[in-house]
Amino acid sequence: HLLGEEGQICLLDSLPEVEKINQEKLAYLMGALLSDGYVKVDIHHTGNPRRGRVVFTQKDDAVKKEFIETVKTYFEECFEESFSNIRLKESHSNIRGRLIQGFAMDYTCSKLKPALAISRISQNLDSWVLGLDDASSLNLLAGLIDGDGCFYDNRLHIYASKENVLQGIVLACLNLGIFPQMTRNRNITHVQILERMQDI
Repeated sequence: HLLGEEGQICLLDSLPEVEKINQEKLAYLMGALLSDGYVKVDIHHTGNPRRGRVVFTQKDDAVKKEFIETVKTYFEECFEESFSNIRLKESHSNIRGRLIQGFAMDYTCSKLKPALAISRISQNLDSWVLGLDDASSLNLLAGLIDGDGCFYDNRLHIYASKENVLQGIVLACLNLGIFPQMTRNRNITHVQILERMQDI
C-alpha cells in the first residue's frame, strides 16, 4: 500500500548512547512479574498508599522450578522481603464449548514497599527501560521470555497484551541494537527476536 501511494515509513533501529545503569536482577524480576504477575497498591482516602501486594503466578512443575526459585531469590535480594504466602489457584474457562482447567501457584508478598517500587517502574516502564544498560536489558527480555515466551523455530518469541509491556520490550530491544518483528493478533502482540539470541 505504501509503495502504491508513493508513501514512506521511518523505523528506529537503535537508540543513542546515554549513561546507563546496571540493574540486572531487578530487570529480570520485572520481566517475570510483568509477564506472570501483578501488583496492587491500595490508596487511603487521604491519597496516601495504604497497602500493597505483589503476586507471582506460576505452574508448579519441574520445568519451571529454576525460574520460580530465581524470581523468589531476586525478589528477596532486591526488596529484602519474601513471598510469604503461597497458595494453589485453580482456573476454569470454556474455549469453543470445551472446559479448560488449570492449576498454578500464587506467590504473594503483602508489603507496601516492594509493591510501590514495582508499581512505579511498571507505570513508567518506557523511561525506566531507556536507562538500563545492555546486561539489564538482556535480563529484562530473559525474564519476559521465561514468563510469556519461548524459543521455537530458531527465534525467541514474547507475547504481550499490555501496551506498556510491549513498549518496554521494543525499547529493551533497541537498547541492544535488536530490531524486533511484531505481529498483532486481536489483543496480543507477538514479538519475534532473531538477533543476539545467545546473549539473551
